[in-house]
Amino acid sequence: MRILDVHCPLDYGSVPMRFTLGHLPLCLSEVYEQWAAQFDGKGVTLRWQPGPDLMPFCFDWDKVQQVVSNLLANSLQVHAAVARCG
Repeated sequence: MRILDVHCPLDYGSVPMRFTLGHLPLCLSEVYEQWAAQFDGKGVTLRWQPGPDLMPFCFDWDKVQQVVSNLLANSLQVHAAVARCG
């Protein structure tokens, strides 16, 4: 498996990582619950279908939620821009 080397503040230690054993589907389910209503309000369906059982592993719960939330926020902004141009 190849890992993409992306240089960002996380690489340089300016953002501390807090790795704990966690269940990624549960982490992402919380993000889904936070965003589903906002997507519905824009007439966009946000679907979350967890995959097969994934064993718990160590990751930074808060950082994963922050990154996914940023991606979802950006997607709503792009959707709004495309809808205005449409």
